[in-house]
Amino acid sequence: MKNLDNIKVNLPYQEVFKHCRRLLEENNFKVADADEASGKIVATSGISWESFGEKMNVELEDLGEGKTLVKLSSKSRFPITIVDWGKNNQNVKKLVEGLQRL
Repeated sequence: MKNLDNIKVNLPYQEVFKHCRRLLEENNFKVADADEASGKIVATSGISWESFGEKMNVELEDLGEGKTLVKLSSKSRFPITIVDWGKNNQNVKKLVEGLQRL
């Protein structure tokens, strides 16, 4: 199962990158890899009563003029997951909502 969304943020690239890391950590994700130069962040969550864990990918694109495009995806870590009970959608939604508050 996988969920995707994009959001345009009216803040500079470097600032959005830092906010994305913070939002992931606030939502119980552990940042496994973060490369500001390429604009990519990979984070994972552990097993819970809701799932076997998820993997979040965040990609940032500098649009210039103080604007940044953020591409978010969340997928189940367990490869044969058939139903995620909306968990991946919830993960993406929480990050989008956090970015909208900036």
